Amino acid sequence: MIADEKERIGMDVKAFTPDYCKECLADQIYFVINSANPANLEACLENPHLTDTHVIGLLRNPFITQEIVKKISANRQWIMKYNIKAALVHCSKTPYNLSIEYVNYLFWRDLLNVAKDLRIDPRIRVSAERLLIEKMAELSVGEKISLSRMATPALIKFLIREKDHKVISELLVNPKIIEDDVVRIINATQDISILADIAQNRKWSFRYNVKKALISNSMTPLTVAINLLKTLLKRDLVAISKHPGLSSLLRKEAEQILKQKTS
Repeated sequence: MIADEKERIGMDVKAFTPDYCKECLADQIYFVINSANPANLEACLENPHLTDTHVIGLLRNPFITQEIVKKISANRQWIMKYNIKAALVHCSKTPYNLSIEYVNYLFWRDLLNVAKDLRIDPRIRVSAERLLIEKMAELSVGEKISLSRMATPALIKFLIREKDHKVISELLVNPKIIEDDVVRIINATQDISILADIAQNRKWSFRYNVKKALISNSMTPLTVAINLLKTLLKRDLVAISKHPGLSSLLRKEAEQILKQKTS
């Protein structure tokens, strides 16, 4: 019967029936799980040829229903698989109570993907960020470097505390980082290489508050700080000239520039 029906309908997904979807071979299931008929999608769950890959593809289908998601979650064989848990969290039709449970099982890369996925319930995204922050201390330097390139604004706030030069360097090219974050990095670091990187960065080195923060950090190379002085406003030159923690040479140079600007 199924062979006759397959021959009749060919690969015309509009002609698929639930009975066909329950019995078709693994190759044909791929056509079904990418179709728009919820009844056929649900019928696939009864197909003995259904694999984990099929289930994940099904969860990515925008026409999936919450009922199908619940049936997948209720299947102990499927829900034990990590990739299916991750796909369930990413599925917009997964009920909140299930997503908030499964997000706890995800590794850092998947947590990051969840945090960045705007289709997901904002509460789940916030939970993914919180879990990732908790795991931050366990990550290797290499993992933190990768994370820095793609981190969300909330994660950036924690990564700017990192001491490793390579982590901060990658963070500086993250499109989500803002000027206030860069200033916080400058104010918190004593690493000359990090300060030099920021001073040479084409995007950030021209920002006034960044320049002011670099000059105010006693670890910024003196030649860099002096070159930046001439760009400051008078009130900031006064502050630098009276800053007790800065080099006497830098303070004297600030006084000289201030005199030139007031004359």
